[in-house]
Amino acid sequence: ERKKQQRRRRVRIISLCVVGLIVVIAVIVGGVVVGTGGGDHGGTASRSSPTPVPTNGFDLSECIFGTTDQSARYYEVRAAIVSEHPAMEMSIDTIQNSAPRKSLCWLVYVDALKVDVTRGDVYQVIQRFVLALIYFHFDSAAATGEPNRLERSNWLAPVHECEW
Repeated sequence: ERKKQQRRRRVRIISLCVVGLIVVIAVIVGGVVVGTGGGDHGGTASRSSPTPVPTNGFDLSECIFGTTDQSARYYEVRAAIVSEHPAMEMSIDTIQNSAPRKSLCWLVYVDALKVDVTRGDVYQVIQRFVLALIYFHFDSAAATGEPNRLERSNWLAPVHECEW
């Protein structure tokens, strides 16, 4: 019975991730094709304010714009995400200031929950990544200075993502 519950939970998590990823990819592709996207595509956005989320003292722009060497955790989390969602590889590696790059950097360096991908929590890491993708794609605060609805709803808080 316990194995059935665990399997159902994994199926729900995977389903949520797949649906979230489809939505995110559709929005990203739509923004790139139309030429919109809130400044999350391309490396031309201002470097002074890459994200309105709390950064716990870490300069997130160092990761987003690749000005420093990345940590071992960065490569572990990146590998887990790319192995499950290969389409993310290009956005993470080649498009500075993109929502996928911001999401990975946030997950690795800022997220206080620090879900451990090496311990087998891959699906939770991916779920947090997909939800961070949605957050960063609709990040209006970087452009307008006004907090977006997700920020006001406590997204990216250091609690389990189901509580966001």
